[in-house]
Amino acid sequence: MAKRLSISINLILATLLAWTLLGSAAAHSAGTQTITLAAPTFVGVAKSMHNDGLAKPADACPAPVPLQPGDEHSGDLNGAKGSFLEFVRFPNGATVKSVSLYANDFDGTANSHAYLIRKLIKPGTHPKETGYVTMAHAQSAGAVDSVIRKFNAPGIKDAHID
Repeated sequence: MAKRLSISINLILATLLAWTLLGSAAAHSAGTQTITLAAPTFVGVAKSMHNDGLAKPADACPAPVPLQPGDEHSGDLNGAKGSFLEFVRFPNGATVKSVSLYANDFDGTANSHAYLIRKLIKPGTHPKETGYVTMAHAQSAGAVDSVIRKFNAPGIKDAHID
């Protein structure tokens, strides 16, 4: 039975993706900063690089999961499925120290997945797929009802922002 990427079970109740930044060129002051992205502000898309059925990069689920936008519920994303995107701008010179997914995952077979992606965007980039890097991947595990849990990515690739 194919697992389903269920945002309600997988990216729900998320104050999603807390990134802790450390860098001398941080936006307002040097030191540690945390960026929190609320799941209801994410934009649903028909498919994404990690939910498209292609081998590279590996998908979060064995089969693509169609978009089901879900609803905002007490500040969380409830009943949503599929792929969601959120833009984040890091200040030059910052270093991403950790990526965490906060989720209420009550599904023992399907997990939430959160990816921090870096994409090179500049005139003349060829081929257009150049510069796509999965910096971090956090995912939920197990099933616990009505409890927001924190899941950390095991590491950060290309953590320095330039």
